[in-house]
Amino acid sequence: MRDINRIYEFTCHLTQLWELYCPDWRFAQLMFNFYSYYKSDLFYNEEKQFMEKLECYIYNEVAKNPNPEDFWYYKPQED
Repeated sequence: MRDINRIYEFTCHLTQLWELYCPDWRFAQLMFNFYSYYKSDLFYNEEKQFMEKLECYIYNEVAKNPNPEDFWYYKPQED
């Protein structure tokens, strides 16, 4: 069985990213835009892989001035 504590950690981090980078978006809008960006099935991703992809999407496509410290899994490449 998966660790039940992952749910709280995942949803807290989702809340943080949503509030910081796209607070005007509805949840379904965030998910639709995110899924459209990847154009692939994310159904089988564990929470860590899902969050890494969501962070990548927000960092590269949504955030105007992203703070790298807000991103736990996605590590932007430095120039």
